[in-house]
Amino acid sequence: MENLERELYNLITIQLNEMAWATGYPLNRNVGIECYLEAFNDEQLSLNVKKENVEFFLTAEINGTYYEFNSDLTYEEISVGWTFHPLGSIKSLYDSIYKVFDKMEKNKFQINDFSRLNLEKRNEFAKIRNTIPKKIRERMEEKFLDYLAKYQEHLFIPVSGNIPKLEKPRLIYQIFENFPLDMIETASKIKSNFGPTEETLLKYGLDNKELEPGIYYPSESSMVSLFLGNYFHKLTQIKGYNSSYGDQSLREFVVSREKAFIGSHRINWPESLISK
Repeated sequence: MENLERELYNLITIQLNEMAWATGYPLNRNVGIECYLEAFNDEQLSLNVKKENVEFFLTAEINGTYYEFNSDLTYEEISVGWTFHPLGSIKSLYDSIYKVFDKMEKNKFQINDFSRLNLEKRNEFAKIRNTIPKKIRERMEEKFLDYLAKYQEHLFIPVSGNIPKLEKPRLIYQIFENFPLDMIETASKIKSNFGPTEETLLKYGLDNKELEPGIYYPSESSMVSLFLGNYFHKLTQIKGYNSSYGDQSLREFVVSREKAFIGSHRINWPESLISK
């Protein structure tokens, strides 16, 4: 059972990452900033991390000439992104990667100069802007996944705005205790293609006497979908990620997994988490 629990733990980590990108829910600010800055450190930029802000430096060749680019952002500016998503969400941090390069361009080139030479330089810089941020984004996601593997649900700030303590995950172990993991193992061995669907299992329950190994048994994918659905349904209750139209059902999470979560724009976040 240890191998199965490890596989499910890793799967939840990956699905939480997908949820973070899909929804834009706010994250523990310190972790988010750390992932952001570490991602820049892994690329061809240098940083000067100060108490109030961060300075970014880049040396790049444009049309045979090397230019020194620089910009700076406060921690608030990093967390807010382009104000489309809650403060400190992974989407806001992603937007702030491009803010660094936009400010570099503004600091180096005359934005209102439409001469051919200036436009050529800006076009070449646009190629840099379209390349390096994608690599930084990949590195930021790798860092985020590392933290997710350690803390899982504790990285996500609930609707109350209270910042969870970064500690060992609890929710997944609660699901382990209450979910028939042995049925997933049995399903993986039987490899049934004619068993009940997830919705049928939800309707009649997992203790249905008709579920006999080798005769009528759910597939491994159906059982895993049930496990993930139970996890995400419980998570939305704990965090308060509910729609203004009411709570999502367990069925929605079983069928759609992390896609069943509503977008951050449909949640009434406290003032402290709203980007301005």
